[in-house]
Amino acid sequence: MTLVLHSGDVDKVMAALTIAIGAASMGTETHLMFSFWSTPVLRHGRPPRLKRSPTERLFGWLLPCGPARLKASRFNMCGLGSWLIRRRMKARGMLSIEENLAIAAELGVHLYVCEASLGVLGLTLDDLIDYPGLKSCGVATFVERAMSTGQTLFV
Repeated sequence: MTLVLHSGDVDKVMAALTIAIGAASMGTETHLMFSFWSTPVLRHGRPPRLKRSPTERLFGWLLPCGPARLKASRFNMCGLGSWLIRRRMKARGMLSIEENLAIAAELGVHLYVCEASLGVLGLTLDDLIDYPGLKSCGVATFVERAMSTGQTLFV
């Protein structure tokens, strides 16, 4: 199964990870590509090691840094909506995005980051979390993977 995650909204990220984990737990080889606005979900929060252009520094300042700063796709209300979602998830015993990423790693879900998205947002793989086998790839490589899996979802 192949999933493309284009959104960086907390509810959509959770949906994509839930589907990926569900598929992987059923023995399905699963590939998840983070594209454009979902890319900052994987940022680790440590200061960048490389020199950045003013535009890249601005993107670094404006974009969320990791899952804790993601907004809700609906009813965000200056962060209240995403806070409520996280609170309800915790109250119901649901796992966080960070915990779901750890489970995805244990289950062998392959993560990719769109090379073009990294370039536009001024990020590198060094800016992203440690995830086993995390790779960047272009659209041709990812489409080839998607065609070989037979199932593709876009979130």
